[in-house]
Amino acid sequence: MYTLDTNALIYYLKNEAKAVLALNNLLVQNTTLYASSVTELELFSFPAIATDEAKKIDALLNTISIIPPIPA
Repeated sequence: MYTLDTNALIYYLKNEAKAVLALNNLLVQNTTLYASSVTELELFSFPAIATDEAKKIDALLNTISIIPPIPA
């Protein structure tokens, strides 16, 4: 089980070799992966995000469990 932060996912989406290797190894092993809803928000918050980038983010996040915010 791993919780991924925004930077790890950005590096993966940008095809950074180390990030791709690490995340692909976890995905092949069916490791449970998490990201917070804040990470999800950060990934989609870039003002000039292109449609194809948003689709890649969405596809990646569909393979990860999103941790919802906890009410205070």
